[in-house]
Amino acid sequence: PSSSSPEQDSVVEKLHKKIAGSDIHDEPFAASPSRSIDIVIQADGFSVRLRDPTKHVDAAVCLAGIGARMARQATTDTGCRVQMDFKLTNAQLLDIVHMRELLGRGDIYRPIINARLRSQLVNSDNLEGWVVDGDYDASDLSSSRAWNCHFGAKVHSLSIHVSLPVFQSIKNCVQATVRATKQPDAHEHVGGREEPERNQQNTDIVPSHPKLPLRWRFDAVLSKTMVSFPSDTSNVSLQDTLRGRSGFCVSVTSAISMQMDAVQTDAMAFVFRAQEVLIKRESDGWNVLEPMTVSSTTLIPVPFIPKRIFSSAGTTHAQLQLPLNSPWNNEAARMISDGQYPSKNSVDRQSIQMLVRFSNIRFNYSALACSEMLRTAELLKAFKSEQGRHTSSKRSDGTALSSAESKTEFSFCFDVSFSSLDATIYDEITVAGGSSHKNPLTTMSLRVVRLSFRHSAQCSRLELNLDDASLYDLTTYPGVCILGPISRSDGKTLKGGFTIVAEVKPDTGIAGKAFKFEAYLGNYQMIVLPSMFKTALNFASTIKQPNADVQRTTTSNTIATDSGAKTKSRLHDKSLPMNVNELQFKIQASGFEVIISSRDIAAYVNSRSQDPISVISFRWQASLTGGVRICSGPRELETFLALEASSDLDDVEASGMIRSLLALGTSCSTESYESIIVDDDGDKDVPPIAEVTPRLVKAMTFKLKWEVNNFQILRTSMRLLSSSDLKKRGIDSAVCCFVVRTPAAGEQQIVSPFNFNLLYNLAATAISGARGASEESRAIYNASHAIKVNVNYIDVLLYIKQSTGGINE
Repeated sequence: PSSSSPEQDSVVEKLHKKIAGSDIHDEPFAASPSRSIDIVIQADGFSVRLRDPTKHVDAAVCLAGIGARMARQATTDTGCRVQMDFKLTNAQLLDIVHMRELLGRGDIYRPIINARLRSQLVNSDNLEGWVVDGDYDASDLSSSRAWNCHFGAKVHSLSIHVSLPVFQSIKNCVQATVRATKQPDAHEHVGGREEPERNQQNTDIVPSHPKLPLRWRFDAVLSKTMVSFPSDTSNVSLQDTLRGRSGFCVSVTSAISMQMDAVQTDAMAFVFRAQEVLIKRESDGWNVLEPMTVSSTTLIPVPFIPKRIFSSAGTTHAQLQLPLNSPWNNEAARMISDGQYPSKNSVDRQSIQMLVRFSNIRFNYSALACSEMLRTAELLKAFKSEQGRHTSSKRSDGTALSSAESKTEFSFCFDVSFSSLDATIYDEITVAGGSSHKNPLTTMSLRVVRLSFRHSAQCSRLELNLDDASLYDLTTYPGVCILGPISRSDGKTLKGGFTIVAEVKPDTGIAGKAFKFEAYLGNYQMIVLPSMFKTALNFASTIKQPNADVQRTTTSNTIATDSGAKTKSRLHDKSLPMNVNELQFKIQASGFEVIISSRDIAAYVNSRSQDPISVISFRWQASLTGGVRICSGPRELETFLALEASSDLDDVEASGMIRSLLALGTSCSTESYESIIVDDDGDKDVPPIAEVTPRLVKAMTFKLKWEVNNFQILRTSMRLLSSSDLKKRGIDSAVCCFVVRTPAAGEQQIVSPFNFNLLYNLAATAISGARGASEESRAIYNASHAIKVNVNYIDVLLYIKQSTGGINE
């Protein structure tokens, strides 16, 4: 191996040299038989109090049961090995002002942190051994050697109470203390003389060595970590905390493993696995998110790892492997050892790849719980906005960074998948004692969801695929499926699910970015139930009611802020999301059916009747396409008009509408234009469009095309599926599912199938006023609309004979 100077070593390698030492075969160490050292440090406790009365900061950091040990041994025969252990029994961060613990441990019988570092110089074919709790290899070293290094940490029952203002105040206090105690010069002058430099010779237990491969691995376990988020702005005291806090608590047990990829040596593998992930409301312990499992695997190519932190030299050797009896051999460690992460191919070798998998997800929420979540989110958002006003992207000399300096282009691949997601809405009624009674109202069920995101310098693409989506009304028992795939009594079920694609890429035609959105919906049927609409309205009103004061405050602040602002054109402030210049969208539904029953569904389900129900069915296929294009300034106008003229959505040409508005801008306000000339006959000489174009502030077009095919209204019937039919179709037997059943006499057409479409075009311009006038105060806004509707022949049956048995007679 080639030798390396200390300047070429990364931070990790320099730290490893300080801890583990060097190659024992180098002179003059070879003359000594062995060297060893064992250092133990213990402390009962340590506390620091941070106090700043001017900023209302009074906090304390307390550490108890501190223990550290370092042992290092080197022999000429078996090499060098080192072990460092660290133990912390308890760590606390106390907010003395409000008498509460912001950080601490939840289990008093286990230390909060246990950490261990092991490193050994071994033969290059030794992939396990002592560093990962395997058998100690006492064989002689060969000429092919490598360092095996493993770092493991276990954190037990960490409890965190999120109070962002207090955390920020403590951070500011610590920074101010560090600045006040920091020495202005690295070299102190004692008695007018500069202190002589210390001897820089190597004082390690072993001398420097040629650079050897460093095989490393990191494993960490965080058991039962709890993070509390408050939902009110009041500072809760300790006594109120013991009675019951408002807010939500996130509980998780997680494991992390990280090392260089054992297969693709040009990437670092990172695995995260979280078990028993749940979110509960602290006031009554209600699980908003039921326990679930999350697995995340990531591959980071070497070019994305800063060389000053870790150098990839020597990583071509096989990586460490955990033995089966190792205490670090958890699920995350097995995933990284077995290579259960995205496969790297030649196309994506220079992109960060991330794969996330969820187990079955179950949400429980009510209007009151959602309102409390919104208040929690508002607190976090308000603190983030407050901090954002005090931070900016600047260099060390205070000058602002340019966009090219503050952004680094990278490629990123992100995939998420989960087998099912069930979200249930409850009607929550508060009773005496602070508890509540909850009745289920509605459940939304999603099956086999896959989310894929790709980002590069050229394009960003998001794709969402869903195999099935259903909605159940639970106001009756059993519940009723009111939205799901179209089903028929003969066993035929049309494909449901949907696909959504969103893409952002550069558009050379408009010298900007274009956003494209496409959604393809499957075949769905919906049963209209009055109780469903009532549930939705009550849910929305309950959420808005607790936040009414917050909304009124926000509105008043907005009015006060904008009261002194100048009046601008309605088009001047219009912009598209993500700073794109063009937005295209397309939504297509394969088939949709709305069913209105002639009987009360709840009463019918409770009666356990099996008779068919007469229904009215609305069926159609539809698509919605459109686009928005914005032109800012006259320089892009010609390209803008050329693109509008070539659009396939124009029955009424938008470019012609824009030209008409530009011409109209010359005569909208004769007082605003000095270029309008009035001759002796009193006629106005309107200048050509070329003279108006330089004064163009902004132009916009909006196009919409709505097509509906095979729209029809029929009279038919539906029936309940039996338990055996539900099992065959893969539907939970605890709910009811209706399917359309064609009567013996056939379905009766009320409205025959017909097609119709609607075309809508909007063109708008904002043109500055007189020469020298401000664009903000003198811009003239003009808009033009065009609507076109095409409807085919409609045949309507106006009379249906009334009978006792209805259509099933």
